[in-house]
Amino acid sequence: YLAIGVLLVYGFRTIVYRDFEFVKSRMNFFITLYLILVFLSGTINWEFSSSVIIQQTIKVATLYLVIVNMVKTRQQTLIIIGTLILIATISALTGLYQHIFHVGRQLDQGVLRIVGPETDPNLFAMHLVVALPIAINLFWAERRKITKAIFLIVAALLLICIILTYSTGYRDWE
Repeated sequence: YLAIGVLLVYGFRTIVYRDFEFVKSRMNFFITLYLILVFLSGTINWEFSSSVIIQQTIKVATLYLVIVNMVKTRQQTLIIIGTLILIATISALTGLYQHIFHVGRQLDQGVLRIVGPETDPNLFAMHLVVALPIAINLFWAERRKITKAIFLIVAALLLICIILTYSTGYRDWE
């Protein structure tokens, strides 16, 4: 819903200011190819994946449009990255809370899989996996020890929550 909201705000801003210029980049070809492949891969089992594929495609396209077309300065880039890490950290803390208080989705074997703010543990893990390399990169790039420690803790928290989802990268169709 956040991605759709951002897309609507982006569209409204573009209409009002009339400042849309499609950035000339080789990445446009690759993102278009990626979006086509994601959509086509969902047609294999359309009855199961149509809603998920459409949502994920909108999220990726929105993120790409925001980063490439709206972010013009280093400060804006840091705000976007900081927001992404903050949302991932809050989601991971939610997942950790679920693990501590045994809230989540039970498997047949009695294993608790945390789901965070999502309804599917695999989807939750996928969202955390996106933020993990960013947190690790921020850890390596940071020079101040206190900030470096914070990024290390965030990266460890994300990794722990990814493990606690017991995600194998596939989607269960129960």
